[in-house]
Amino acid sequence: MSAENSSIRMARYSEFDTVCDILADSFFDDPVLALTFPNPQNRWAGIRTFFELTCSTAREAGTIAFSTDGQGVVVYERPSQPSASTAQPDLDALMLSNCAEAGEAAVEFVRALDANHPRHVPHYYLFAVGVRRGFRGLPGQGLIGHVVAESERERLPCYAETTSQFNRRLGHRFGYSDYGSPIKLSTGALLYPLWRGGPRDQTSPSTTAVEAN
Repeated sequence: MSAENSSIRMARYSEFDTVCDILADSFFDDPVLALTFPNPQNRWAGIRTFFELTCSTAREAGTIAFSTDGQGVVVYERPSQPSASTAQPDLDALMLSNCAEAGEAAVEFVRALDANHPRHVPHYYLFAVGVRRGFRGLPGQGLIGHVVAESERERLPCYAETTSQFNRRLGHRFGYSDYGSPIKLSTGALLYPLWRGGPRDQTSPSTTAVEAN
């Protein structure tokens, strides 16, 4: 399943606030981020800050796309662009100072993503797909298809992490396969690494627990 959806457009630089709003709305009840930001009273704001910090490099690189109905967004990285942790050496400090009591858990999350990211071959990285509550379904699939199609045009593999079994199965429908064992956070949450196309590192990560200092 790899057809590119024609109802996708690239986000404008000025639309970054909307991107973060959609991601915060979409991930409010996410099984990983709900544990990272456990207080429902400030969870939305915390998740929004998390994505504002981690998606800033994609904003600069122009690798954020909207569904044309404006209800869904995908954030990804091409092989040539720096990751959020590389581009922002002070990312941990920003998370700690801006995510209130959830700062340490947010730092742990980012460190876990970075520690388990494959580096053996150039690849696309599907970082986040979000669709506003009430609009979930086809927009998300079209957004995933956009990244798959772009990586296929470049004949490059693609890596992703999913935060639920449902999204893991959806990834399988798009040709992704499991990449090592789940990443376990100290909150008890699990992330499921996925890989699509190209050579697989024979030392793909096993179950990993990463804790913030």
